[in-house]
Amino acid sequence: MRFSELPAATFQMGTADIDEARFEHPDADKADIGDETPAHRVTLGRPTLMAQTETTQGQWFTVMQNRPGPAEFWQRDDWEQLPVVGVDWFMAQRFTEELGVLDPRFTYRLPTEAEW
Repeated sequence: MRFSELPAATFQMGTADIDEARFEHPDADKADIGDETPAHRVTLGRPTLMAQTETTQGQWFTVMQNRPGPAEFWQRDDWEQLPVVGVDWFMAQRFTEELGVLDPRFTYRLPTEAEW
């Protein structure tokens, strides 16, 4: 896996104008858009690393020794390059824990909403 650094930063997260958000995302669930308010200031206090790409099926298999998602994905010749789908938060969390076992020099975790 390759990682890029997210620098420490302060930024405005969310929106103060819910009507503008609904206009920009007309197909979005209104409750989801409501979650974007109120706008608020967020500070990422220190740099962190984030994977440059989605986790691939091949990376997942190397760590977890299973193949999540629909069978038609991992039956393809290029299955190792496809992104992981069909996992919940708990499975993704377990993946980060297993990465830490394989490489204890680092603490692996899922990104926060602000980092994402």
